[in-house]
Amino acid sequence: MGGPRLTIVVLGGSGFIGSSVVAHGRSLGMHVASLRAPRVTAPHGPPEASAEWWRGHHAGAFEGLVAALEPFDVVVNAAGQAAPTSGDERGLLAANAVLPVVVARAAHEAGVRRVVHVSTAAVQGRLDPLDETPDVFPLSPYARSKAQGEQALLGGRERQSTGHQLGGAPAEVVVYRPTSVHGGGRAVTRSLARLAAALPGVPVAGRGDRPAPVALVENVAAGVVFAATMPDPAPVVLQPWEGLTTRRLLELFGARRIVAVPERLADAGLDLLARSTARSARLTGHLRRAEVVVRGQGVRASALADAGFRPPFALQQWEELAR
Repeated sequence: MGGPRLTIVVLGGSGFIGSSVVAHGRSLGMHVASLRAPRVTAPHGPPEASAEWWRGHHAGAFEGLVAALEPFDVVVNAAGQAAPTSGDERGLLAANAVLPVVVARAAHEAGVRRVVHVSTAAVQGRLDPLDETPDVFPLSPYARSKAQGEQALLGGRERQSTGHQLGGAPAEVVVYRPTSVHGGGRAVTRSLARLAAALPGVPVAGRGDRPAPVALVENVAAGVVFAATMPDPAPVVLQPWEGLTTRRLLELFGARRIVAVPERLADAGLDLLARSTARSARLTGHLRRAEVVVRGQGVRASALADAGFRPPFALQQWEELAR
């Protein structure tokens, strides 16, 4: 991998993360193209079975995707439904579990060497710290759909390495897990700013010195491009922690007063809320966002750092975003 002739195509390159990946790659002088992802359906079964159905019933569209991917060395799949509060399980399954398998199989037939699939750290739920194992503990329909996509891709990679291909997969599949992504114009970022400024007091667990698992979209884009070009990537890559604690994050976004709540009390309250909202995808999604700010979550990410990656944007860019 690597070298001056490396070419990358980003599926979903007009989306929030995808457009940043395209821009970052081009800023480094790389040949990076954007491609609209096909719309798939999830008629039945696990992602593998649904992908086979789609390939069989939409042969022309699949062949067109193969042809579109042929000029490229790396495919970045940044397409899907980024909808943490959605309860549309069938739609989420199609976009976040079936589509990645369709893309991987098309990439295999196109001779693409590597696929980088943009997933989410939400697949690990409340695991603390988040890590780069294939273990998943999803808490919402959105996280479950992302976890199913990961498992289908990683399972296909494992079967290929042992000589048993599941319909064909590229030589290298990398699952990339961003933590909570923030950037100008994103709803979750605006919501955080509004709440921090509006509430008379914002609670944090303990002293507020726990890591806040958040990332600037520009740093996510840089990490994805790095994963697309680095030699011998790990199968699962987690976005590195950017150094913000829960208290510092709230301070940046203008919290008028931060209330330190004993950790045991904060944990008990959040756990009670989790049980009471478990049947609502919308409420579960909102609660997970609140947990990131109130309780924080450790981030055990080493795959990129060990290879020399450092997030290019730091505290100054967080300050600018908050303003």
